[in-house]
Amino acid sequence: MLDAFTEFAQTYYYPLIVLMALFGLCFFKHKKIFLAALFLSALTVQAVKPLYNEPRPCAGAPFCPESEGFPSAHAAAAGVFVIASIGSPAFVFAAPFSVLLAYSRVCAGVHSVEQVFAGYALGLMVYGLLWAFLHKHATHGLVVKHKLLE
Repeated sequence: MLDAFTEFAQTYYYPLIVLMALFGLCFFKHKKIFLAALFLSALTVQAVKPLYNEPRPCAGAPFCPESEGFPSAHAAAAGVFVIASIGSPAFVFAAPFSVLLAYSRVCAGVHSVEQVFAGYALGLMVYGLLWAFLHKHATHGLVVKHKLLE
């Protein structure tokens, strides 16, 4: 079962992210913050990976992705997914799913536990910082006009 999910997450990462986004749009309270954090975490991961230049545990294997391993983009998306689900009935699905998605990267051999924890933490941090920033500026015209906190 875990092997099948691991293979699915490896092969269909981008469609999986789209499904996660659609799920979030249906069930999460702060939909716009969720989507923005998902996008920002993906950008942040791509900006940070070359800075650390940490190889993946599978480096050199034919199945191994060519990008750096630190931090895990899958785990960052999983972190955003779980924190965005807090306060919604979807949390009971999102919490175990996000942990499973992050852990699948270790099972696939493409990330170390540390790389997964870093990605997960990055996703949590991006969402948390964005949420805090928008709440601090809740009365700003841009936040109100675009209903970013609804």
